[in-house]
Amino acid sequence: MKKKDKKRESTVTKLLQNHVKESKSLKNPYVVPGIEKVMTMTPTALINHVIKYYSVTHKEIFGRSRTKEVAHARHMCFYLLYVNKIIPTVKAISILFGRDHSTVVYGVHTVRNETKIYNRIEQEVNELQKWIDKDISKQSEDLQTLF
Repeated sequence: MKKKDKKRESTVTKLLQNHVKESKSLKNPYVVPGIEKVMTMTPTALINHVIKYYSVTHKEIFGRSRTKEVAHARHMCFYLLYVNKIIPTVKAISILFGRDHSTVVYGVHTVRNETKIYNRIEQEVNELQKWIDKDISKQSEDLQTLF
């Protein structure tokens, strides 16, 4: 891993740790009874779902490609990470993707507006959200079987 990537990853980790300390509840928490841990989707898992759904590569999502398909998949990552509070701040998302914060804000607003106009985009968001919810509930069930 490059030195620049390690620094970016540690910065995002610190931002997330600070948010978890400051925030007592997340928008989409899954608390397993008897366990103090809050279960949520990890950023990596969400990004992998989007990569699989849109048939793009990890390199394209994090790269500089501006093709319509890749940009749409990247914007969907921004939107889902932000709306589900998986990564709670635009700043942290922008650092993770190596983008300016205004690019992330634009991506979130673009997807939010397109879901109101185009049924297809709304359907894509709903399908991806179902995958996220399914993964989180499976993770929760797996932990419950341990106890």
